[in-house]
Amino acid sequence: MTTLHRITQANVSRAIKAVQALGLDVVKTEIAPDGTIRLTHSEAAQVQDSWTSWKASRNEN
Repeated sequence: MTTLHRITQANVSRAIKAVQALGLDVVKTEIAPDGTIRLTHSEAAQVQDSWTSWKASRNEN
């Protein structure tokens, strides 16, 4: 007999926040009976800091 793992909303929230901290958008969440949380993400647009944005705008002229 197998043991079901309890997955809480807090577990899922932590996993999603970790992926978002990497700059990725979560588009799908799957939870398996063994307790595995699988997140599917889309590639987020490249995040530019203010220095990179400023430098790029200076090079356009």
